[in-house]
Amino acid sequence: MAAVRVAMIAAECEPLAKTGGLADVVDALARALPRVNPPVQARQGGPTVEAPVDVFLPYYRGIALPAGRRRAITVRVPDARAGGSAAVRVVPLAADGYRVRLIDYPPAFDRDGIYGHPDDAWRFTILARAALEALRSDAAAGGRPVDVLHLHDWHAAPALLDRDAWLAADPVIGRSAALLTAHNLAYHGWVPRADLGLLGLAPGDGLVAPDATGIDLLWDGIERAELVNTVSPGFAAEALTPGLGFGLDRTLQAKGHRFFGILNGLDTRIWDPATDGEVAARYSLAEPAGKEVCRRDLLTRLGLDATDPGPCWAWSDGSISRRGSTWSWMRLPGSSTAAPGSSSRRAAIRPWRSAFERWQPPVRIRSPSWSDSTGRWPAGSTPAPTPSSCPHASSPAARAR
Repeated sequence: MAAVRVAMIAAECEPLAKTGGLADVVDALARALPRVNPPVQARQGGPTVEAPVDVFLPYYRGIALPAGRRRAITVRVPDARAGGSAAVRVVPLAADGYRVRLIDYPPAFDRDGIYGHPDDAWRFTILARAALEALRSDAAAGGRPVDVLHLHDWHAAPALLDRDAWLAADPVIGRSAALLTAHNLAYHGWVPRADLGLLGLAPGDGLVAPDATGIDLLWDGIERAELVNTVSPGFAAEALTPGLGFGLDRTLQAKGHRFFGILNGLDTRIWDPATDGEVAARYSLAEPAGKEVCRRDLLTRLGLDATDPGPCWAWSDGSISRRGSTWSWMRLPGSSTAAPGSSSRRAAIRPWRSAFERWQPPVRIRSPSWSDSTGRWPAGSTPAPTPSSCPHASSPAARAR
């Protein structure tokens, strides 16, 4: 069986553009997919994933390309703002085992920040359409047609509007299957009726109902995708409930077995204290002495007593960066405890914090803004409770003391 060609469309990809876990998942999946037991799958007659996986990403203002010539292509994309269509450059960039294809369209992406613009729906529709046109251009030049469109969150969902409408009979896009991964159900990509024209849509056009007040791009993508998943089985179960489904629970329930959660994994090529050059000292299960050095380094950085003999606890909410994040830290009586969470997440820590503050002596809390190696905190901790996978601290080497 021929290898499956996968193309991802996403608003973020670590390390080029990141605000949270979406970027980490896109990067990790693009690297990992071609390495998922291909010899075993081939022997069993199952599909393998063709390398490299393509990741289509906006060419944001903050992305700095390394020097060198690149064979960019130019595609024409429907754009109501440009009077019908616009020329968009697609710039290739080799990544860590996959290929990033930057969508270079300054009117949409040469701006400060990734999100928060009033025309975000138009911007990310340009991303999706340029990705589809680039895939069509690849096939016209003799390349393999795409088999699977892997779409991340609402930003990529407009690709399914085009696939199911104007490109339904297209021999490249029309034949592709779509997987939509919902990383954050709270953001739907709502487009009010007055703004539908920016996306080339109109009430009663066959895509938007005549009496619709607008379109919910995430909901529409879930409806159209062949498969929908999310980043953990627990999150998938929660998403089916009214309290945590953010208005999408019934739509997800209707997908039946075509909606599921995948268990987070751990790339030990990156998260390995035996090879990590950014921790205070390397160590392994066979040679664990460096673990204590990492522990003292962590406590010193947090302004705590590096000679404290108690264990150092780290708590992860799952938002672990491949190479950087922001954490809040807590100090338990008789031990040193770290609890990560960016400023936007500290509300979730408050109940935990309140419970600890009833202990004697009082809990010491540290909230430094770290953006260096996140390997330092799991390397310096003893156990690290986490709802999914935890680098360094969850490995046998990390537990060696």
